[in-house]
Amino acid sequence: MGAEGTQLLAESKVLSHVQTLNLQKNQMKAEGLAALRQSPHLGQLIDLDLGHNGLTASDVDELIAAPWISQLRRLSLSGNPLGERAFRDWLETPEALALQELNLAEAGLAENAMLRLASVPLNHLLTLDLTQNKIGPAAFQQLISAPWVGRLKTLHLNNNPITDACLIQMAQCPQFKHLEHLLVGNCQLTGPGLVALAQSPHFPKLRVVNYWGNRLENNVWQVMQRRFGYQNTLD
Repeated sequence: MGAEGTQLLAESKVLSHVQTLNLQKNQMKAEGLAALRQSPHLGQLIDLDLGHNGLTASDVDELIAAPWISQLRRLSLSGNPLGERAFRDWLETPEALALQELNLAEAGLAENAMLRLASVPLNHLLTLDLTQNKIGPAAFQQLISAPWVGRLKTLHLNNNPITDACLIQMAQCPQFKHLEHLLVGNCQLTGPGLVALAQSPHFPKLRVVNYWGNRLENNVWQVMQRRFGYQNTLD
């Protein structure tokens, strides 16, 4: 579709009836996103997928000024090179966003981006996908310090350089009482962090933990299976 096609779409009155809009992999770039942001026809939109469109941090910062941003329940920005400059203008939003699901997979996010994201008013967020970013110990600390993190039901952290120490710290946090699904596959874990989670009293609803791709000892597998049953995936 490209930028020109997105501009034509943004002008169409057909959008006035659309609740779900999937525009991933359309190479809309900044021009297309600007047209979409200014469209007067998105009053019913609640689900928007902008994944893999070559959008930068500056482009996404402008998205927060869209008149329809506060009505979105689901937003995907996965696969866009947002990097460490992401979410600067998101801090200026005057009211809590209504987002329940936010997909930021493969966006190049690390400590600085997570510091800002943690301060964004995401008071309704239930699902956060941070798969394949650069979430190391420092960025992980920013994440678990976010005032809204305790409301999460699903947290995707697959393919990030978090460590056992991160999960041990998480296991000691009482705010995760609503978490049901945790994905930490291929995260350089060796076992102690997962054992700490399995033995923690602070995760009463946690029932699925995806820990594939980590080099674990047999006793760790046994501990995890006793706590969560024979399940190591989230469909």
